[in-house]
Amino acid sequence: MNRDMVFEIILAAYRLEIKLLLFAGCLTISNMIKGMKNPEETQKLFNVVNDLTPEEEIREENAST
Repeated sequence: MNRDMVFEIILAAYRLEIKLLLFAGCLTISNMIKGMKNPEETQKLFNVVNDLTPEEEIREENAST
């Protein structure tokens, strides 16, 4: 099942208040994320664009250590 279909199922389950289907959809996304090897894969899954400048990336890396 592809990502877009899972998100559509999650939205429909939420709107229709089908808790078990909502849980199953969220679990599917969770398992997709769990199987990823690096943050870039997660960014790609959610279509997140890294718009930080190189200086901001360095600042973020130093702040987390």
